[in-house]
Amino acid sequence: MLLTNLQNIAKAQKEIDKLEAEEAAEDAANGSTDAARKPAQKNQAVNGDASAEAGLNQEKDAAADAADDLKKATIEDKETAADA
Repeated sequence: MLLTNLQNIAKAQKEIDKLEAEEAAEDAANGSTDAARKPAQKNQAVNGDASAEAGLNQEKDAAADAADDLKKATIEDKETAADA
């Protein structure tokens, strides 16, 4: 009886290992699934190395672009009003 239980446990563990390997292969083929306990940490290699400074620079660039677009739109509105 004990031997049968040990054999069943070994078979179950082998099946678990097989299923986990299949899941890992599927995740690798399909990209990240964020199933880890800390997905951001798990995916850091996928997403690249992000820094706060880079994020701040990106936000500053976006603000500058928005200000430039607003300035151009204001000039276009003035030109349209003058033509009318």
